[in-house]
Amino acid sequence: RDNVELQLHKELEVVEGIRAVLEQKVNEAYDQLSALQDTRQQLHCDITDKYAAHNIDSTCAQMENSLSTLSFHQNPTRVERGSVTPATWDSYSNYNTMRAQAEMKAALSLREAINHTIAQTKADLKAQHRATNLAFRHRFHESQQAKTELDWQRKNTIDELSAVNTEIENLMKSLQDKAPPMMVAQTRLENRTQRPRVELCRDPAQFGLTQEVDELTGTIRALAKQMEAAQQTRDQLQRTLQRVEEDIHIKTTSLDIDNRCSSTRQQLGTTTQSQHTGTQAVEPPDSSRSLAATDSMVTSSQVTQASEDSDMTQSGQSTVESSQASLMT
Repeated sequence: RDNVELQLHKELEVVEGIRAVLEQKVNEAYDQLSALQDTRQQLHCDITDKYAAHNIDSTCAQMENSLSTLSFHQNPTRVERGSVTPATWDSYSNYNTMRAQAEMKAALSLREAINHTIAQTKADLKAQHRATNLAFRHRFHESQQAKTELDWQRKNTIDELSAVNTEIENLMKSLQDKAPPMMVAQTRLENRTQRPRVELCRDPAQFGLTQEVDELTGTIRALAKQMEAAQQTRDQLQRTLQRVEEDIHIKTTSLDIDNRCSSTRQQLGTTTQSQHTGTQAVEPPDSSRSLAATDSMVTSSQVTQASEDSDMTQSGQSTVESSQASLMT
């Protein structure tokens, strides 16, 4: 396991950690969105009830003695079940308003936390990405340097192997060249054994031929030993060359794999960056749009409630003035 693999494992751990953190933030955003939707629904119900109450009060304020729809009712002063006091009504309205403000504040804090988390995770991933790329570059340099040394060693081994093969050929030629003199000397000795009776004398010629055969035999043995040593050297060089070529093949394959991995990382990084830039240029994520829409609806609800309160106040004042005018008449 080289440094590249270690850095890739670290990058994978960083990605998994970022995924877990972002999933947690997504869950928090969904929970907050659900709370905002509940608050919006509660505000909507409260505003609807206030609209209904406002319409009833407006109708009552516009009633006059001459209306044909007037009639007597049995026990109109009764207290309906579920009636509340003005303090309870005001407290309920304030609770809805404060809850909406609290949820909007919580949503704002969550958005800030999400933005901070995204920026932090992006910085962590970018730093680890740079560390992995640096490890790739160092590995490229080391592998290329090792491959260059192996190429140089292969060239030297091939040169030495060629020299040894030449030496073996020369030794074989020398051995072949010693065969005719050996046969001549041996044939002479063998023929001299056919001399009759007293002529079968160990004369200087006999000693010379014997010495020549011994010298040729020693020379042939020395040449054979040299050839055997050269052949052993050739076999060792061939094994060395095979091992070097296997190492070169491994280094070449490793460089090719690392180059493809690096190219794939660059392509994926460029694609991811362009997609991220395009997403930012088009529109914010769905969750941000939902939160923004919810905040807008809650704010508009508050404005509507304030407008209704103002209209109800003005309507109440006009009703009182109409009643006073009617009494004076």
